[in-house]
Amino acid sequence: VDITGSNTVDRSSQCVEVPCSGTEDVIITGNGITVNPPDLHLSRISVFSSKEECETSPKDDDGSSVTVTCNVQINWQKQEDDENVISDSSPNAMTQGETADIQWNNYWDGYLRVDCGVSQGIRRVRSVYNGGVRDRLWLWECHTIAESPWDHCYWTGYVNWFDQPFYSQCAANYVLNGMFSYHSNGYEDRRWNFYCCHAPRHTTKNCFVTGYINGWNAWMDYGVGYPYVFTGAFSYDDNWRHDRVWQVQVCQYEC
Repeated sequence: VDITGSNTVDRSSQCVEVPCSGTEDVIITGNGITVNPPDLHLSRISVFSSKEECETSPKDDDGSSVTVTCNVQINWQKQEDDENVISDSSPNAMTQGETADIQWNNYWDGYLRVDCGVSQGIRRVRSVYNGGVRDRLWLWECHTIAESPWDHCYWTGYVNWFDQPFYSQCAANYVLNGMFSYHSNGYEDRRWNFYCCHAPRHTTKNCFVTGYINGWNAWMDYGVGYPYVFTGAFSYDDNWRHDRVWQVQVCQYEC
């Protein structure tokens, strides 16, 4: 959705009301908007006006469409460009309908617990963001990775406080087998606790850390094939977007 008209955002206020079309979340494209100073970036916004406050234009001649004009609020923040973060318009973004059949690990704002079980590790993660509840649905996928049962596992303990970055990796020769997470409506963020396991005679090698595997408020889908497995996760939060971008550590895991 493009913002119409000419509007100026300056340091005197953190928001400004402008006209736009739509009834759900929209993304500022910058058309017709002047930002002062130019190093400020506009972020995702939501329609705040109630339905009764909107003005409806007549349908087209063929009766196929109707335009609803509402007021929206633009939130902005000073932010450095980050070329490593995928943009909100990432081509792998999916709609709610396209994710309806996925058996997620959690409900919106709900607890998340993953336990892959014996000899299994996490090799793929998928996630979708909802701007209304300001949370993500998650699917951490388990696959058989070890040739023998685990001989030792441990919880990392919570690796972050709300709104804080974290850098968590399993000990040498351990792989990611599960996790627990809970959401705070006050912070609109999650805390994370990871579960790592080790199998006899198995070692991790050829490890690497990915680039960012999702964009702000965007769909996430990243996986690796055998014998690779996740062994760590790294993430930081943006309070304006109420979301996190993620990286994972990946290693080969073999006897």
